[in-house]
Amino acid sequence: IEGTFFSFQETIKKLGHENRPAIDILKIDCEKCEWRTYSDWFEPSVPMIQQILVETHNSPQQFVLNFFDGIMEKNDYVMFHKEPNIQFSNGDAIEFGFLKLEKNFFQANGGGNEEVSDLTLKYDV
Repeated sequence: IEGTFFSFQETIKKLGHENRPAIDILKIDCEKCEWRTYSDWFEPSVPMIQQILVETHNSPQQFVLNFFDGIMEKNDYVMFHKEPNIQFSNGDAIEFGFLKLEKNFFQANGGGNEEVSDLTLKYDV
């Protein structure tokens, strides 16, 4: 593949988003690069992302557990959507939606991702 590629942090800067308090929605569908870049989404230099929509591809075992049980939960995200993309990827791609919640959401649930009736969004602009 020829062309110019930018890191996630470079993209944030080129778009002029580096000083924003939050990014409302991040949609990423980069044909397997999600597994190499997902930790970049949570770097201190990146504004808080309210909602993450990601299509995963060929979920490699060495990344999956850290992605779902590690970095997403550690950063206070819950999954609200999961849908296989069966039209274009033979079922090897799955679209996920994650929503950023307040830490007290997890504390109210004993530290887990269980459903509760009071969803407090973390959004301060």
